[in-house]
Amino acid sequence: MKRVFLTIGLSVALLGVACDSKEQCVADCDSQGSSGSTSAGESGSGSDEGTDGSSGGGSLQCDEHAANVSQFVEENGDCETVLDCVEVEAICYSGVESPCGLVGLSASADLDAWESVYGELTSNCECEGANACGSVVMCNDEQQCESSFGDEAYCPSIEQDVQTFLAANRECTVDEDCVALESICYVDDCSVVAVNVDTDAADWERLDQLLWDCDVPAESVCNFVGECGPTIGCGDDGQCEAVF
Repeated sequence: MKRVFLTIGLSVALLGVACDSKEQCVADCDSQGSSGSTSAGESGSGSDEGTDGSSGGGSLQCDEHAANVSQFVEENGDCETVLDCVEVEAICYSGVESPCGLVGLSASADLDAWESVYGELTSNCECEGANACGSVVMCNDEQQCESSFGDEAYCPSIEQDVQTFLAANRECTVDEDCVALESICYVDDCSVVAVNVDTDAADWERLDQLLWDCDVPAESVCNFVGECGPTIGCGDDGQCEAVF
């Protein structure tokens, strides 16, 4: 009988040693409780992610919309000169082709399709916006329309566009195939250019003005000297030319 009481007493004594500090016991219990509540919280958090439109799934969806916009830009940017390009608003698109919230597309691109693809991005994803700044459209060395800040590649691209345009619009058979167009910048014998009668004068004026706006050095191409009466005709090489 004494042995039983001794055993019980020893057990009580050991429990007292294990929980000698009430604070420690409370801490242990709190730890167990917080562990349980953490598990519940983690479970709840996972549930929230499943129903929150801005969760990982939403982010992936927005990445897909942005990728569709990028694909449209890549597939609809072919050009020979800047005349083949237009700029469209894309303030919510953060692609590399979108400085100042604009992108360059081919003038022949289906703009309704663009509005549809871009609209999916703006309707379903957060729009951070773009800085308000000036940009210009150009046809770059890869023959792709590009929205540019007007950097050092811009004016050389316009000069090349002028050459490309003239080369494509000087073919002739007889003198009557040729006409003179005034040039404010590109000097082709007394501030006129000789081109064939089918040349779009408005397109030429636009290119000529863009080159003038570049303010390139006078010894390069801009050196307006005024009309000086050249004779416009078809040269032996089948190209329209100005002859004095």
